[in-house]
Amino acid sequence: LSRKMMETAGMFNRYNRLINQDVLYSLLPADKQMLWMVRNELPKQTKQKSGAPPNLLPLFLASVNWQNAAHRTEAHRVLAECARPSNLAIIVDLLSHKFADYTVRSFAVDCLRDIKDDDVLRQYLLQLTQCLKAEPQHNSLTATFLLERNTNSKLCR
Repeated sequence: LSRKMMETAGMFNRYNRLINQDVLYSLLPADKQMLWMVRNELPKQTKQKSGAPPNLLPLFLASVNWQNAAHRTEAHRVLAECARPSNLAIIVDLLSHKFADYTVRSFAVDCLRDIKDDDVLRQYLLQLTQCLKAEPQHNSLTATFLLERNTNSKLCR
């Protein structure tokens, strides 16, 4: 984000602290408000060559009020404009119980489909299997992806 924009809003230090937090950090209401305010910068950051901090997308999604239809629609718009993460830890986080939204889970599975190396996926197979517990239905995108990938490759062999 531009330093001028962040300083104008008085959020530069909070933003820097936030993007360097552990993935287990629970967002404060002020953190959520700040992330929501700068949401339009997220797609630009994810598309930069240097890339956005890897945990920025899950942090933004955690700031969304999913009960509010307008916020949900806006989050879907921002997500559609973001570059897909290739970091499997981030993708697995998007498939965790924190994000029950179908569009978010579909985005995460699309990110998984972009990973062609079975050896890389195999390293996260246990975590991906655990993600099935967070699925609202047994016939989910995650389950379908894992079954298709195993059928078409040597993922579990």
